[in-house]
Amino acid sequence: MPELLNARVEACYALAEQFFNRRFKRPEVSLKLRGQKAGVAHLQQNLLRFNEQLYRENTEHFLRQTVAHEVAHLIAHQMFGSRI
Repeated sequence: MPELLNARVEACYALAEQFFNRRFKRPEVSLKLRGQKAGVAHLQQNLLRFNEQLYRENTEHFLRQTVAHEVAHLIAHQMFGSRI
């Protein structure tokens, strides 16, 4: 797993914990997503899957936008459940 990807996931969680003043369970992270999607959040499994090829082709944008977007899905689910 690329170190920058893990560090960005952790940074997003740390920011959310500071903002919401609570802890969040960390997800499993995988680079086994294929196809056109850059990332997917599996809410019930607390799993983030990312597309390794797209990550390598667009690392800076991927880290800034895609990772934060998918982490936000998991944070929202942990806070509000399936009601969101």
